[in-house]
Amino acid sequence: MYITNDTGLMHVAAAVGVPVLSLFGPTDPQQWAPMGGNNRYIYGEGGDISNIPVEQVVAATMEMLIRPASSEKTT
Repeated sequence: MYITNDTGLMHVAAAVGVPVLSLFGPTDPQQWAPMGGNNRYIYGEGGDISNIPVEQVVAATMEMLIRPASSEKTT
């Protein structure tokens, strides 16, 4: 998993299949966030990345980490 702001490395990580949680401020996540089911973004209120609460990042991270484990088949 890769947690990042809007950078080029965000796109590299997504391109190689790493789940990405991207944090956006003034740029538009609808245009720049990596697409795909493994990726999520959080947009800061008012377009300010510093308005993203740490708790929101932790919650999204935990959900992303747990999701793949819960989808695995067990025998």
